[in-house]
Formats: sequence, C-alpha cells, structure tokens
Amino acid sequence: MTAWREEVLQRLQGGAPGDPAAGDWPRPEAPSPEAWRAAVDRWRAAGDALRGHLDGLTDDDLDRRLPGYPGCQAP
Repeated sequence: MTAWREEVLQRLQGGAPGDPAAGDWPRPEAPSPEAWRAAVDRWRAAGDALRGHLDGLTDDDLDRRLPGYPGCQAP
C-alpha cells in the first residue's frame, strides 16, 4: 500500500506512470517490532504527503486531463 501511495504522489507531481520504485508488491523486511514501526511510519508519511499535495489542488487541477494516461484523453 505504501509503494502505491508513493507512486500516485509521484505521478501527481508529473512523473510518468509505471510500477512503484519499490516494486508492485515489495517484500517486507524481516518481522520485528522496529521493522513494523518503520513500515507504519513510512505508510503514514506517504499518506500525509499525498493528502498535502491533494489539499493544494484547485478545481481546475482536478479537471485537467493528463496526456498519456488511458481514459484521460482530451474531449
């Protein structure tokens, strides 16, 4: 989930579509309390960054069609 949150933000910032940099389903670290906390912290940070970016968008931004994305061709 974290990798895709990061990928969506990257695309919203103008990046090309593709799989997340970490991979589609990256393997988790070996289980430990520290690894779990780090994974949760990264997930939250990715969500905060995505929400922060979305909060800054205008209605025009939300209506804009992006070239190269399926289903987003200009009318």
